[in-house]
Amino acid sequence: MVANHVADLSGRTVPGGLLNIYGLWWNNPAAVVVSSTPTLHQWDFQVDFSDNTSLNVPSITANAVRVVAPDGTFAVSLLGTTTSNGVTRATFRLASAGGLANGEYQIWTNPGQVHDNQNNFVLEGSRASYWFWF
Repeated sequence: MVANHVADLSGRTVPGGLLNIYGLWWNNPAAVVVSSTPTLHQWDFQVDFSDNTSLNVPSITANAVRVVAPDGTFAVSLLGTTTSNGVTRATFRLASAGGLANGEYQIWTNPGQVHDNQNNFVLEGSRASYWFWF
């Protein structure tokens, strides 16, 4: 508290000093998209998953993410994972035999999928947005 900055109606001020200290820690694993360039018929992209304790790597499956595209929402395939320095990079593929559409593509993490060994899950949400014109 900053001294003499808060007063009551009688003009008495609050002395300065420490009010309290709070330790905050969020236990949900994190997901960060690593950019890549698509081709007309497929897009391989990577997502880095990490945790402050221990990530459950087998929980990273093709259901971990989805892509919201101009012509709908698409499931992706999981090509593989690698782990280095506490980060597990998963490589996913979105493929379309007819070609990918022009427009915005969003990569979303799905709820209840990737988790750590304490069953804290990566939160659902949009992790990245890209505009592609072929």
